Amino acid sequence: AQDFAAIRRAEAALRDSRDQLETRVWERTSELTQTNEMLRESEARLRTVTETAQVGLAIVDEEYRYRYANRPYTDILRLSTDEIVGQRVADVLAPVYAEQIRPRLERAFEGERVSYELALPSSTPDSEQRWYGVSHEPGIADFGNVVIVVVVDITLRREVEEATRKWNVRLEQRVAERTAELHEAKERAELSDRAKSEFLANISHDLRTPLN
Repeated sequence: AQDFAAIRRAEAALRDSRDQLETRVWERTSELTQTNEMLRESEARLRTVTETAQVGLAIVDEEYRYRYANRPYTDILRLSTDEIVGQRVADVLAPVYAEQIRPRLERAFEGERVSYELALPSSTPDSEQRWYGVSHEPGIADFGNVVIVVVVDITLRREVEEATRKWNVRLEQRVAERTAELHEAKERAELSDRAKSEFLANISHDLRTPLN
């Protein structure tokens, strides 16, 4: 009888342990489900923000390959996502890579925040050259070190700056020309004053000289 009671107690304890384990598994599963749902919502919001932002965003890995590019970035380069993601930066931006981009990417992978202005050549004969403000931000992803590339179109700002510069040059030229004209007018006035003074002096001398 004692053995039977002990068996019953052991079975009851086992059932309690199993029930507690199942409860913990259910709670943990529920937590994971909620966390995954929150993560999916967060990722969806992030995608919405990055895709609708008015700035180009890209992620470059340690092999200098694109891991991500949002729609504004692909629009800037006039390429599709497939033509950018997975490709080497050197191939995508060959005309400006060696001299302008690679040295700055190297600095960024060394941990430095880098900002600069970049002119991209015209993609078609009838299109104009455009200027961009570029920043490289060091970061870490699950696949290793990365550089986050942020690109903003600053063509309009550059055009305004260039127009302002040209206007200032023209204004300085006009000031210089006007200054020269005033200087010349002053010299003519001084010459006229001297001639008048000399004339009056001669008249006065003649008036004082007796006639023979």
